[in-house]
Amino acid sequence: MQKYRKAKTTVIALIILLAQIIVHYDAIQVRVIAFKDDYKLSSGSPRIEVIGAVWDKTDLKVLIVSASWLGKKYIDSVVKVFNVWDRALESFGNSYGYEYLLDFSFKVKISSTYQTGYDIIVKFSRDIIEPGGKIGLARVEYCDGKITRVYVTLYTRTTAGDLSVVDIFNIALHEIGHALGLEHAESKYTENGLEIMYPVYSYPGVELRPSTLDVYALAEIYSWLKTGVFKPTDKTVITLPSHIPYKMLLYYRVSIYSEYGAAIGEGWYLEGSIVNVTLLSTIVTLGKGIRAVFKRWTGYINSEKPSISFRIYQDVKLYAEWKIQYYLNITASYFEVNVSSGWYDAGTRLTISLQNSTVYIGSNIRYVFIKWNGDIESKNSTLIIVIDKPLSLTVEWRLEYKVEIFSLYSSPLNSTGWYPEGAEVFIGVVDEVVDLGNKTRMVLKGWTGTFDFKNATARIVVNQPLQFRAIWTKEYLVEVSSEYTGSFEKWVPMGQLFKVKLNTTIILEDNGTRRIFNYWIVKDRIVENNVFEVVVWEPLFIKAIWKTQYKVVLETRDMENNPLGAVLFIEGEEVKSGQKVWLDRGKLEVNGVFYNRTIKAPNFIRYFTGWNIFSEFTECEPLEKRIIINTTGTYDVKLRVWKVEIKAVDFLMMPSPLYTIKMGDERYLADLDGLLLETELPEGIHEFEIYLLGFKVGSGEILVDKSGVYYVRTPATPYYIALLIIVIVYLNRKRKNSTQMQKHA
Repeated sequence: MQKYRKAKTTVIALIILLAQIIVHYDAIQVRVIAFKDDYKLSSGSPRIEVIGAVWDKTDLKVLIVSASWLGKKYIDSVVKVFNVWDRALESFGNSYGYEYLLDFSFKVKISSTYQTGYDIIVKFSRDIIEPGGKIGLARVEYCDGKITRVYVTLYTRTTAGDLSVVDIFNIALHEIGHALGLEHAESKYTENGLEIMYPVYSYPGVELRPSTLDVYALAEIYSWLKTGVFKPTDKTVITLPSHIPYKMLLYYRVSIYSEYGAAIGEGWYLEGSIVNVTLLSTIVTLGKGIRAVFKRWTGYINSEKPSISFRIYQDVKLYAEWKIQYYLNITASYFEVNVSSGWYDAGTRLTISLQNSTVYIGSNIRYVFIKWNGDIESKNSTLIIVIDKPLSLTVEWRLEYKVEIFSLYSSPLNSTGWYPEGAEVFIGVVDEVVDLGNKTRMVLKGWTGTFDFKNATARIVVNQPLQFRAIWTKEYLVEVSSEYTGSFEKWVPMGQLFKVKLNTTIILEDNGTRRIFNYWIVKDRIVENNVFEVVVWEPLFIKAIWKTQYKVVLETRDMENNPLGAVLFIEGEEVKSGQKVWLDRGKLEVNGVFYNRTIKAPNFIRYFTGWNIFSEFTECEPLEKRIIINTTGTYDVKLRVWKVEIKAVDFLMMPSPLYTIKMGDERYLADLDGLLLETELPEGIHEFEIYLLGFKVGSGEILVDKSGVYYVRTPATPYYIALLIIVIVYLNRKRKNSTQMQKHA
């Protein structure tokens, strides 16, 4: 803490000698003393002392002796000093008519060692300067009013610490003023900042610039430049004329003028600096519903942006333009207005109209415009006004609900429409039953929608959107027809299950006749059950179909009209010949016949052992496939069956005993006469196989197409073999007899 206080005291109390003026090689030192930070100009006209000697040339060569311990930024700041003096001379000369000051130029060289041949030599010192000591020294050598050389020493360190680059710049700027012939100014402040030639340095923290007093004094003591003939000055004090403002050169003022609001950015700026000007508020409230709105900047810059930036090279004046606005408040609730609530420029002419005088909230609620209320009252939905004060307008409206009444088959008593809230609407239709023709009708069963009710009419208070749809049920006429049990008809709702039942399915009549329920015809389909259910989707005609049956007897006979016992399959039913049965009237299809075939097969020697007789049912074909039944009685059915005998013979037609013939699943052994069997065979081809002593020796087929004897051809028979043996024996004997007769002869 003690070190901090000591450093602070040192900074505040630091008094440093800015310059030591050498006249005739005698150094004159001026000490820097502390000063108060009061910002005011000295009384009277600004004055500055001059050395009384000047340069007899304007092209000055400068040597800056750098040091290894010194940073480059310090060197650069000193180089900048000569550019600033050159620019200050140029600016003042052009502004106030002292153009000859533009002849000055500085040729700067940086070197690490001292060199001869330079007009101004600048060097640096690391000596630590105590408070009140010199931090800058200019040793000016001159003779007979002519400056011959100047040595400038800049100190970089004090007991408070190292000086900043800005401090070195300002001190060097001060010392070069001495190098040009200036002494010290009496005033500490100019209009826009510190006086650089004031003998006390106060660490301003910003770069300073020569003042108009400083450069004016140089213009006075270098007036010989106007003629080009050198002449030493005889002046020691220069006073700034009243027509020249006392200010730092190369600093320009930004002036901001605004009727409303506040802006930042006004003040003095170093030449080339970027100036940022910002309007703190672009909107200023002047009263209820009244405000000022920033419009644009005019003057040095024209811009509509509230914040602007620019580089400054002259004094700048900026004017903020504002416009007055009034607030228009429109309360339209559910309505859309072409003009919205908001701020409008004074004098604006507006045409305010509702985009729709009726506003729909969804599809079933709407608001209907009645009139405008507020500062202006009108029943017109469109208003024409001029904004010259704050205005408030409100839309007055009426709430309506949509009531929808739908009926497909009869007109509603009240039509669909919009009804004000609280109104009463009557619900109903003209006709509750509507005939559509084609045995179809619609029947009103009630209403559905917002409320469901079964009554045909109702009175409803409108306090919300309402929708009612008539519930119509489609009914179809169902006609049931039955020739023998009676008919009826009934209206049945569409999609409903309808049950049909026939209690009696058989009706007996006299003379062997009866009526049998066969099936129902329901549109394009047949229902065989006497009881069934059907879903009604259209008008229906349901007819019971009955069939007539007669009690008859069928007699079956073979092709020669001999009776045969048989079983017939007619229309899927089994009918035995000779029995009484009920058959349908009409042509009946004989699907199959099996007759009782008697087979009479002889034993080998039937004369002694007799016959083997048995029977079996054998399939055959009827002579006619259809039987026409048209009354009661007996009907003959002739079968394609023939009575036949089958014999086994050889090629000489000699009987073939001992041969076995297989026909179908049965085997038959031929007797001594070759007889195999006697039976009735169906008409057609019958295949057989021939066996001898258990071995198959042949096969064949016979075509049965009439009654009679049919032969099965076999290989050689025993009779044939015996005959062959007799012949051979006979021939052998005959040959022997012939030989003997020839020998005797």
